Amino acid sequence: MYKPRIEVVFGNERIISPSGLNIVGAMLGKSDFKKRCDRRKVDPKRSQPQIKDGDILLTYIGLLTLGKTSYDSVHEFDDDPDYFQNALGIAREIPSAETIRQRMDDICVKTGDVFPASFISL
Repeated sequence: MYKPRIEVVFGNERIISPSGLNIVGAMLGKSDFKKRCDRRKVDPKRSQPQIKDGDILLTYIGLLTLGKTSYDSVHEFDDDPDYFQNALGIAREIPSAETIRQRMDDICVKTGDVFPASFISL
């Protein structure tokens, strides 16, 4: 898979952007986090079953990295979906807020106490 190279240029301008996602995505990309999450079977009756659990969790981690605590904040990724997919290593597409909400509930049930529901439900 082609991953565009990201160039960092220093300047005097004050820029507030989601560039920190590149660091988080790179760290997660070096681990086997996504592979382990993608091994879980997704119920075909669920919303967007083609999107693996790894992409759901990467999207959620991206939201938390940006300080967003609402699932609906994922709509901010719609402005530049290619950037967010590449920065976080999302394979398919950015899931909708509804898909994230439903699948996070499923992930909590599957993993038990690893992700307590009170921590994830926002």
